[in-house]
Amino acid sequence: LMSSSLIPVCCPIRLLHGQCDDDISWKKSAALVEKLGNDTATLTLVKSGDHRLSRPEDIALILASLDDLIVLHKNSANS
Repeated sequence: LMSSSLIPVCCPIRLLHGQCDDDISWKKSAALVEKLGNDTATLTLVKSGDHRLSRPEDIALILASLDDLIVLHKNSANS
């Protein structure tokens, strides 16, 4: 993240980050999304989430993000 150049990635990306993460600031994920040369990269901030995102609602969000990626993949394969 120290370089000013974009990171070329051509696949969909979903980042989920807890805003109560004491190990890694959510701002690092925000900076990473800005550096990705990818229109499909998204960052979802979990307001009360910690580093592990292990609560049932966190797991549900992770699974929903995976489902989204699967649908994107299937749609691109059928195009």
